[in-house]
Amino acid sequence: MSTRNKKTLMKILKKSESHINEESLNINKQLSEIHEDIKKVMAYSKKLRFDDIIKISVQEYSEVLRKHILEHIESGLEQKIALKCPANKKCTYLIIDFLQDNAELILRNQSDNFLISKKRN
Repeated sequence: MSTRNKKTLMKILKKSESHINEESLNINKQLSEIHEDIKKVMAYSKKLRFDDIIKISVQEYSEVLRKHILEHIESGLEQKIALKCPANKKCTYLIIDFLQDNAELILRNQSDNFLISKKRN
C-alpha cells in the first residue's frame, strides 16, 4: 500500500470515527431527554395518585362527619330546646331542616358563599 493510500485511508477512518462520536453524542443527548421526560411523567403520575388519595380521603371524612351530624341532630335538640315552649315542635323541625341542609354542604368541595350567607339570614 502506498503512502498516499495510507493517508487517504487514515483520513477516512478519522472522518468515520468523528461521525461515530457525533452520532454517539446525539444518541446520548436523545437518551438523556427521554430519561428526563420519563422522570417528569413519573412525578406527574405520583402527584395525580396523591391528589386522588387526598380527594378520596376528604370525601370519606366528609361523609363520616355528615352522618355523625345527622345522627346527633335530634338527640342534641331534645336536650337543648325548652320542653315547655308551645312552638317546640315547629322550632325543632325548622332547626332540624336547617342543620340537615348544612350537613349536606359538607359534601361539596367548595361551598357557595351565596348559600352560606342565605342560610345565615
